[in-house]
Amino acid sequence: MAGELSDPERRVASLAVLGHTNREIARELFITLSTVEQHLTRVYRKLKVSKRNDLPGELCLTASSGTTTGGLSHAA
Repeated sequence: MAGELSDPERRVASLAVLGHTNREIARELFITLSTVEQHLTRVYRKLKVSKRNDLPGELCLTASSGTTTGGLSHAA
């Protein structure tokens, strides 16, 4: 399922699944808020979900495996 996401999309989605706001994700990944929104829009379309809460929990495994930066605490 998440295999069809690009690496940047997967990083953004992983942090979103963990409950981070778009602003927190932007700061964490050193990208603009607009870029976060664009990535999430593509993720929602690719995974056929309509909101953040519908993102699959497996995406957070990507974050906990160390592929995202570790500046924010990752509370589920």
